Parts: sequence; structure tokens; C-alpha cells
Amino acid sequence: MKRNTKTEILAGVSTFLACFYIIIVNPAILSATGMPFSAVVTATVLVSSFGSLMMGLYAKNPIVVAPGMGINAFFTYTAVLGFGLTIEEALGAVFWSGALFLLLSLFNTREKSFVPFPVPYGIPYLLALDFSSVSLAFKMPISLWPTQPPW
Repeated sequence: MKRNTKTEILAGVSTFLACFYIIIVNPAILSATGMPFSAVVTATVLVSSFGSLMMGLYAKNPIVVAPGMGINAFFTYTAVLGFGLTIEEALGAVFWSGALFLLLSLFNTREKSFVPFPVPYGIPYLLALDFSSVSLAFKMPISLWPTQPPW
């Protein structure tokens, strides 16, 4: 496929439109913790813009970088509202996990196998147990083929 300015701009605009919902949904999720909606919108836009520009210009990999909705839901509904952590404590945990991942990246641990063999196979079962416990906590029926909506 031939690359030119028109193709790149069209690809960028279509990718932005496909990911635009994150700019609204991310602050809606995080504002449930008490964070100001407008501040989270600003942070989401700035982080997404910076990350995406760095991926395109520095890494030469034209992909969008934006906050993950799953981790934001975990932050809000599990860490802050579920465990009762303050926003500051939960943000501190996010900071230290980011620092740990940065160190793991700097030392090329991706290329080395530090994870025992059975661990990747156990993760789906752990997630299934987590989803089951959330369903039981909210008294929602657990079914592979629901016959009626949970509401």
C-alpha cells in the first residue's frame, strides 16, 4: 500500500474517531471515586496525545496509546470503592506498579523467562474466579447462556 500524507491523515482521523469514546468514558468511570470530571478529561487527552505522538514519532509505530478501560474500572470499583482505599493510596499503587514495569522493561526481562510455566495457564481461571466473586457479591446470576437479563 502506498503511503502518502493523505493516507496517513485519514488513518489518524479514523483511529481517533474509533477511540474517541475513551475521552468520555474514562472520566465517567474515574469520577465515581470523587476525582473531578474535567480534570480527568484533561489528563486523558494529554496522556493519550503524548503517548500516541511518542509511539508514532519516536517508536515509528503508528498506534494509539490511551488509558485502559479495564484497569480504570479495577481502580475505581475494586481498589477505591471496594477495598476502601483513598484516591491517593490507589494512585500511589498505580505509580509503583508503573515504576516496576519501567524497571522490567529497562532490564529486558521480556526476553527472559522469569514466569514459571503453569502461571500463564492459570490466569484465565483466576479471572473466572474473580468475575464469579463479583457476580456473587452483587447477587447476579452466573450463567454461560443467560435466559433473561440480570436486571
